[in-house]
Amino acid sequence: MHDASGTHPAPLSWAQTSTPAHEAAKMNVRTRVLRLSRDLAKSIKRRHRGVLMYLLRVGVPIHPQVTVGKEVRSLIQLALRKDLPSAMLMRAHHAKLQLCGESTDPRGNPTQRLLRHMIDHSEQYEAGARDWVASLPARGDGPLATRMHAVAISMGADMPAVHPTWPPPGVAMEYNGSSLELAPERRQHVEQYWSEVAVLRREEAKALAPYYWGKLRRAARARAIYFYWLGLAQESQCAAGGAGRRADAAAYVEDGFAGPQ
Repeated sequence: MHDASGTHPAPLSWAQTSTPAHEAAKMNVRTRVLRLSRDLAKSIKRRHRGVLMYLLRVGVPIHPQVTVGKEVRSLIQLALRKDLPSAMLMRAHHAKLQLCGESTDPRGNPTQRLLRHMIDHSEQYEAGARDWVASLPARGDGPLATRMHAVAISMGADMPAVHPTWPPPGVAMEYNGSSLELAPERRQHVEQYWSEVAVLRREEAKALAPYYWGKLRRAARARAIYFYWLGLAQESQCAAGGAGRRADAAAYVEDGFAGPQ
């Protein structure tokens, strides 16, 4: 949801703009995300990177507060322990490098707690995981499914973009990998998620409509003011003795259309 200038809308207070339908839509999407997060965790544990890529491509977010297992691990921590390439793939799709229950900087760079845990318990992590995290790998900048997901990543100018259309362009519902890797019910989970996301996107559009109508009104007023002052400037430039008239006369002489004055 970038505007024409490439900036993001000013943060809105959902308490002021949300409707019961909007809140219900957010809750339904959160429920679907939690269900699909189980599939993300299974893909990480089994090193099924094709399935993981599929889930990320269809818009399943890596929620930083989703916990896995009795030790209350985040999805990214699980990947750092089980399969480093999966962690790299997740980082390219906005995953924050943190333990559960932590806040991070806007780019989701690794927290001190995560780095300390990786140092103190290095035997629990994949070889090379600590060095990769310490290198501060850049977060991906691809678009997300909804504004709710984008706000969860970062607010303000660093907030990720939202897909202009839904479903994501060029992404098919079908998975072309091994049928043994992708359980049949997973397609149903994705279909339900896509449907709930579409509903939430409509509600978000309604909530953002006043902002964009206000932006359009401001642009229309600014256009009228701009052309008013441009007209005054041109009249002054082209009046007798004006700099614009003198420049035009000099150009005519230089091009041979008139003699020296």
